[in-house]
Amino acid sequence: MHKAKRILRFDDFIQSKSTFSAASRYFPTPTAVGVSNSRNIFENLVAEEALLRGLCLNEKEYLLFLYRNDPCVVIGRNQNVIQEAALRRCQADGVPIARRSSGGGAVYHDAGNLCFSFFTHRKDYAPEKTIQILRLGLMALCGIEGSRLGTTGRHDLFLDGRKITGSAMRVTGSIAFHHCTLLVSSDLPHLGRYLKPEGDFTHFETTSVDSVRSPVTTLQSTGVWPPPPTAPGEAAGDLEHAMTRFFHHCAPLILSHDAPQALPVDALRDVWRDGGERAGVALDVAGASDSRVNMPFLYGEGRRHQRGDALTVAEDIARMQSRSWLFNMPVFTATVRVSAGEWLSRIRLLTEADAAAYEEVLSSLLGGAAEVELTTRVTRRKVDRVSASLPWLENLFTAFVTGGPCDAVVPGLVASESATDGILDGLRMECRPLLDLGAAPGADDACDQILCTVWRAVVELWRAKNVFDI
Repeated sequence: MHKAKRILRFDDFIQSKSTFSAASRYFPTPTAVGVSNSRNIFENLVAEEALLRGLCLNEKEYLLFLYRNDPCVVIGRNQNVIQEAALRRCQADGVPIARRSSGGGAVYHDAGNLCFSFFTHRKDYAPEKTIQILRLGLMALCGIEGSRLGTTGRHDLFLDGRKITGSAMRVTGSIAFHHCTLLVSSDLPHLGRYLKPEGDFTHFETTSVDSVRSPVTTLQSTGVWPPPPTAPGEAAGDLEHAMTRFFHHCAPLILSHDAPQALPVDALRDVWRDGGERAGVALDVAGASDSRVNMPFLYGEGRRHQRGDALTVAEDIARMQSRSWLFNMPVFTATVRVSAGEWLSRIRLLTEADAAAYEEVLSSLLGGAAEVELTTRVTRRKVDRVSASLPWLENLFTAFVTGGPCDAVVPGLVASESATDGILDGLRMECRPLLDLGAAPGADDACDQILCTVWRAVVELWRAKNVFDI
């Protein structure tokens, strides 16, 4: 196993290159490589944000930030988490889901997945060239023929027609970055396990960016780096070390070339071999993320804090971990159907009472319908509207669900809670006329109990089918 030679405080690393003109003891050459000591996806994403805010890179200066994560799912800034990830399965398995601040699609990370973040001056921003660092590096280090490694307009990388790299980019002020993943020895079955929706929808419409599904492979499974039985962590760690050295010696050549894909690989391999040992700087990202350290965000020359931005690294990690950020997605509309049988089955799970009375009430409320259709519109986590094929049911959703977070428990419907007076009044007003009981507000404990259970059952089914119940 190879390790970076130096360990550096993360804020010191940023401070050392926070102006364009100051000489830097940590940037004596046009290239620098920082390697995170954290395996936490939230810490590493916020570390990227800290670098983006704090670094000042002159033209023709390049930084590579490398990290690996414990198992997690990462989705793009403008994606719908319900459509991209298996929310319940991730929760049950303790696999966190993170929403990054850049675009792109959903990906699965583990210790066998190597993450690259290429930082450049805005004028040097060229993801079609930075992806060539990875492509040419694999050709030089692994001996892969160029015909086997293809790129796409999204700057993804394919090996033998199977995806090994996905990309996302972000440009702000004078700095830009292109980050991408590389499947070195990841657990491929886990990609299929965690990167799939769990909702039971009859229709789903969204302005979110959908992931482009592609067959995938890893360098290890194809035998190019290195052949089994090398342990997954060792395979990725060895390639991390080799790519660090390749970046130091070859990135300036690749990024300054008009057509880097045409560069002779043998010449790059010679530059890499003859250039001498160059290690990355181990960055204490884990230490900077400690809330007790309370590291503030540092701002590079000509930049300043923007309203709404977190002030500290720990604060931004908390934001990234919050449900409000995870569910902060573009507007979507989802339609689900609840059959009479599903509704009655859920009622039976909620009560030990004789089901006959509940079945009779439910039949009356359905008015002969075999199912009910519920269409929910959500904007930035908030439920804007729930339309139902039964007017009384739509009125109840409007009164007690609309306006709240889509993933929040509806008040008064938790098993340990009693229905509020407002819910009882609403149920009496909407449902009693359908049962020939009139709309009088007076209490009828037996009827109230039945109506509350019927309402709770349909809300639970609505939440489950929409995957709002995590």
